[in-house]
Amino acid sequence: PWLLWLGVAIAMLSKGPVGLACTLPVLFLDRTIGARQRISQQEAAGFKGSAVAIADDLRRLCWARGIGLVLIASVPWYVLAGYQRGWPFVEAVLVYQNVDRYLTGYSHAQPWWYYFKTILYDFFPASLLLPIGLWVARRRFAEPAARLALVWALFAFCFFTFSGSKQGKYLL
Repeated sequence: PWLLWLGVAIAMLSKGPVGLACTLPVLFLDRTIGARQRISQQEAAGFKGSAVAIADDLRRLCWARGIGLVLIASVPWYVLAGYQRGWPFVEAVLVYQNVDRYLTGYSHAQPWWYYFKTILYDFFPASLLLPIGLWVARRRFAEPAARLALVWALFAFCFFTFSGSKQGKYLL
């Protein structure tokens, strides 16, 4: 899964902690759901499933090595930026631009239901295909790629719905 973790590292470098917040939970959820689906199929065939199968599936992602790769790729940038620009810059990028903006919505504050109101015109004309896309994704949920796409889209929608700061481009 090295390419996967390289993608997470790129997300961290391009978006900061939001890159991690939008990828790591999705990986966890997708793997857990996929393992549960396999367990259900095995139990239907007469085999007994267990939480061990879920843990084994999650272990295959090599979390420690992957997060190590993400840190090796991203921490030097923050250290160099802090050295060149000073700690207030790093603090502003990590804390103010991510945590504070997510929790308080300082300049783009919107109510929690904002995306329910705007998703159709923010994604127009692609939003016309949303009902068909959700139907296809639901029918193909057992396929790993379709499941990952649906889990990722729903997680991003929920994650940014709970944010204090909302803009249509956040869901892109």
